[in-house]
Amino acid sequence: MSRLTFGYNITLDDCVDHEEGVADDETHAYFTRMLDDCGALLWGRTTHEMMEPATSAQPCGSSSPSIRPACWSAAARSRRRWTDST
Repeated sequence: MSRLTFGYNITLDDCVDHEEGVADDETHAYFTRMLDDCGALLWGRTTHEMMEPATSAQPCGSSSPSIRPACWSAAARSRRRWTDST
């Protein structure tokens, strides 16, 4: 049986809106390490629509101002992705 890992961004004041919080380099590094250990991603429709533009960012190792978001994007692109919608 495979392992299921659940990741969720939430601030201490209970905010889950990705546009309200700031994903700093430490947060990107944490989720990139999680992606390195997974075989596939399962997203809901809303998450898929929100994250799809982010997974088409610059490749990791480019000369972007912050390398971490680009590395997260490259890790997410390299995984199989399923979207579930009801």
